[in-house]
Amino acid sequence: MSGKTILGYLGTGQMGRPMAQRLLAAGYELWVWNRSAEKLAGLLERGAKAASSPAEVARRAEVVMMCVTDQRAAEEVLFGPSGVARGGGAAKLLVDFSSIAPVSARALAQRLEQECGIGMIDAPVSGGVVGAANGTLAVMAGGRAEHVEAVRPIIAH
Repeated sequence: MSGKTILGYLGTGQMGRPMAQRLLAAGYELWVWNRSAEKLAGLLERGAKAASSPAEVARRAEVVMMCVTDQRAAEEVLFGPSGVARGGGAAKLLVDFSSIAPVSARALAQRLEQECGIGMIDAPVSGGVVGAANGTLAVMAGGRAEHVEAVRPIIAH
């Protein structure tokens, strides 16, 4: 995947915002969504495009990244009435930076793949807000090797 890959970002709170800012700084087209729309302001000023729902982000982006608070939020963002599953399609990838239980991540990944044809990478991060802002997070990625390799250049930012 090249710098021309259209990206999406779901969850622009303390960790997600600086991660999304780094993707914008790297020149990616970025569609963003957050439950609290006011948290999008700084990203929109830097060139991100606001989406009305996770489904819209999934329709517009080739790779969708997510950083939400917990397993319940992840399930809602992925499979809720306006979730990723409603807008995604085969050959898309979702990278989940949220910290959820591995068994839950596997279940969500299996459901995304079976119901939508979307590949998922479980990629919790370590390094805090400072690491997110500086691009020094440690990313612990799990999933199909070909999916991890496809997004490696993107998440390196």
